Amino acid sequence: MRETDRGNMGALEGPSRAGRRSGHSFGIGWFLALLLAAGLWAPSALGQMQGGDDIDRQYLIKAAFLYNFGRYVQWPPGVLRPDSHFVIGILGQDPFGTAIDQIGATKTVESRPIAIRRFSAMADYRPCQILFVAAGVSPAEQAAAIRQTLAEPVLLVGDDAEFAQQGGVIGFFVQDNRIHFEINPEAAKRRQLQISSKLLNLGRLVQK
Repeated sequence: MRETDRGNMGALEGPSRAGRRSGHSFGIGWFLALLLAAGLWAPSALGQMQGGDDIDRQYLIKAAFLYNFGRYVQWPPGVLRPDSHFVIGILGQDPFGTAIDQIGATKTVESRPIAIRRFSAMADYRPCQILFVAAGVSPAEQAAAIRQTLAEPVLLVGDDAEFAQQGGVIGFFVQDNRIHFEINPEAAKRRQLQISSKLLNLGRLVQK
């Protein structure tokens, strides 16, 4: 990645040299800086957040990633209408608590307000720009999510280590207590999504 690209990464790349050396992983120190810079949390809330368990911190980080993915992916012309919301959907049990709702209430993507939708099954699904498939979703339902959105401009993000390999666009995984993500460029292409080279440089790419 060029030095000029590093300077433009904003919330996607942490400010510390150690964070840049670690490659495609993000720790809690980086995330606290992200939240403060974005105005999502006040300093008075940090003690409570730091006192939570690892799974809470993990999903706070992943919620911020979903928001940032929306900033570094381009949807086909006409998908994001001027009067529309940018929709983030969650399939299965919501692991984010209030974090994703706070992002939806305070942030925008492409100058559009963010709407959060929750679906218990793909039978309930309505069009989204990003669909997050939670970890507890059954393999059959995960396959349905991939199949039903295959020809749609949906950034399909899964909370499963092999999700991107199975046909999703982005899959989270945890290694050495750090959040990583894997990107399937071919799955993005099939959904007519253009992923920024800056985001591609931060993820591990699925090989054909």
